[in-house]
Amino acid sequence: MPTDQELIARCLREDEEAWNEMNRRIRPKVVHLAPGLDTDLYEDLVQEAQLRLSANNCRALRQFRGTSRLDTFLFTISRRVVADHFRSADHQPNVVSFEEWFEHNAPLDPSGATDTELWLAIEQTLSGTETFILRLKVAKCPTAEIALILSHFLNKPITEEAVRSRLTEIRKKLKREIPF
Repeated sequence: MPTDQELIARCLREDEEAWNEMNRRIRPKVVHLAPGLDTDLYEDLVQEAQLRLSANNCRALRQFRGTSRLDTFLFTISRRVVADHFRSADHQPNVVSFEEWFEHNAPLDPSGATDTELWLAIEQTLSGTETFILRLKVAKCPTAEIALILSHFLNKPITEEAVRSRLTEIRKKLKREIPF
């Protein structure tokens, strides 16, 4: 596997294999940020993330300085693409419920270094919606974006304050139920 800088250099030289690798890295981030969307929409969002990286003579890639990991940079780009998608006025969702999504998907590891047993305990303790909120927060999704995504899924306005309050309740519940 190429280093981050090697991959970026190859993308800047328009290497098709390098762009395929970039897409391979972006796809799970989009799936993680927007669970329950149909496959075609996932692919559209992955393509949009790639377009943002390649726009204006690969401006975004050229601005990457390596002070963070490339995966962190790609997560930020993906998060913005997903948030913009949910913000769009003409967005017509094709989603499943939180509970249905969690029933059919293996536990995700949002930080890349989370203990699987801990996430299993969390998923057994929290509802699907609570686990979803926690995963977004662990993935460093801003509270405003979590509120936006929840508003979309629940079909009603959710404020940032409501998200903060729910996160406080989640923390309290986890402290009571899971010994840390």
